Amino acid sequence: MSHLVWALVIGAAVVGLVAGIRAVRKTSAEATAGVDTLVAGIPAAAGAGAAAEDVRAAIPSLDAYFAQSGTYAGLTTATLRQLDPGLDQTVTVAWARADGACVQSTVRGQTASTRRPTGDIVAGPC
Repeated sequence: MSHLVWALVIGAAVVGLVAGIRAVRKTSAEATAGVDTLVAGIPAAAGAGAAAEDVRAAIPSLDAYFAQSGTYAGLTTATLRQLDPGLDQTVTVAWARADGACVQSTVRGQTASTRRPTGDIVAGPC
């Protein structure tokens, strides 16, 4: 083989090698970005779950207040804590009126809430 053919073969090999390295590097960067997104989402999901559990724990106290008073009017965060001193400090009464109340909790920037007398625990504030 002539020197020209060898030069072309070596040149093609170098170009192929460089292209392969770039492709692997790009794929690696994309994979790393996906892992970063997943890891960042774990604390948010944990916060949302904890907030929902804190709200769920407050429901018996909300219902007890209504059973004692016949109304939700006058219900405050302090009153809720008197009924259940073990409630998480993130639980607050957002509003209360005669026909209903809303309690919420925010953990790690994630809020959950429920409205009474009926209502599921939902993501988001009252």
